[in-house]
Amino acid sequence: MDGVYDWLSRQENGDRLLETVCDAVAQSLLIPARVVDDIVASRQVCAQTLLDLVDATQASRPVCAIALSRHLPCAGAVVIIDRESGAVTYSSVQPDPFEGWPVAIPWPGQDVPPGHPLRNLRDGASLGRKSFWATPWGQRQEFYIDAVGLSRVVVAVFADRDLWGVETTHFDAPREFSHRLEADIRCCGGTQKARGFPCPECRRLFCPKCGGCLCTQRASNEATCRACGLEKAKHLMDSSGFCVDCM
Repeated sequence: MDGVYDWLSRQENGDRLLETVCDAVAQSLLIPARVVDDIVASRQVCAQTLLDLVDATQASRPVCAIALSRHLPCAGAVVIIDRESGAVTYSSVQPDPFEGWPVAIPWPGQDVPPGHPLRNLRDGASLGRKSFWATPWGQRQEFYIDAVGLSRVVVAVFADRDLWGVETTHFDAPREFSHRLEADIRCCGGTQKARGFPCPECRRLFCPKCGGCLCTQRASNEATCRACGLEKAKHLMDSSGFCVDCM
């Protein structure tokens, strides 16, 4: 397992690759590959395929979404949206094999954008059309979408190609893909060339040697006081584990 983490640290979009690897492992443990192959053998992956796979295996929708996303022939995602909150509760994203992840694609925790057709998809209704996805920070890209509305959720498949023939003509704008940031950071006794996405808390890139950010540096310099239970800098603690306020 250490070798996998070392490999991931050297890859583009290592954090998202880790999520993809974990998804694949979880799916392979819970759903036999032959079952998925049989379900998708004669058709493209679509929203109804997810429901059929759930019925055939009795596995959860997220696990089935993972299994189906591996069969997408292009960049896309198999997505589960909570109808009441309007938020993506689960998304298994399949990156482009050469370019990686589109800059805008549904990820868990993102809200369905205002004006999006999936916001108003009724229970029992289906949808197949070209639409879009927009991130909370303003990036937007077009996708082809196949979706089915259920009582509490909407299940949808996003693809950057028209897998279902929903459009007669195709005028697709060039797609933008995510590129990692690069910066020099001070860590591990020197200046390191860091590449990747920053920590969402401290906003610093992760060190290529130790894998840490400012959050982990701060945590390593703190300890919990045995008396008050608060986190204090280690130089404010005595050898018995009590902070200066509790000695």
